This record gives sequence, C-alpha cells and structure tokens, in this order.
Amino acid sequence: ASERQRRGRAGRCQPGVAYHLYSRVRSNGLAPFQTPELHRTPLDELCLQVKLIEKTESSGGISAFLGKAVEPPAPAAIANAVGNLQTIG
Repeated sequence: ASERQRRGRAGRCQPGVAYHLYSRVRSNGLAPFQTPELHRTPLDELCLQVKLIEKTESSGGISAFLGKAVEPPAPAAIANAVGNLQTIG
C-alpha cells in the first residue's frame, strides 16, 4: 500500500520519480495492504494497558474491550496473551 502511495505522490506534488530497491516481481508479490498491528504483534503489553483502563471504567474485560476494534484480534490470541501474563504472575 505504501509503495502505491509513494508512486502516486512522485510527480504530483512536484516533479520527481519514485525509486524502489526491489524488482517488479517482488513488488507484484506484495500484499495490497499491511496486516493490522493487532494481528502481527504480541498482545501481552496491550492486555496490561487495557487492564489499567478497566480499573477506571467498568467494561466487560479485555476480550470485550479488544473486540470493539475495527479488526479485532482472534479470541485465542487474547486468551494466550492473558494466559502468558497469568503464568508470569
């Protein structure tokens, strides 16, 4: 997605060319959009932050809070993160 954004900006704002340090084959193989951060990063620290917010607000727990996201993480990923935190103590 960012490659197309750069390509569209080059020459539109001011004269210019977009240079990419990979081949067209690799460019064509890239995903059209980046995977959401909630799906590609560990949720442990985010769960702790949600727990801090929960102390001041009454919500339905970490799963309910993260479930309100535009593209929420899988329930199993949330359960694993909470389990890891409980194991740590």
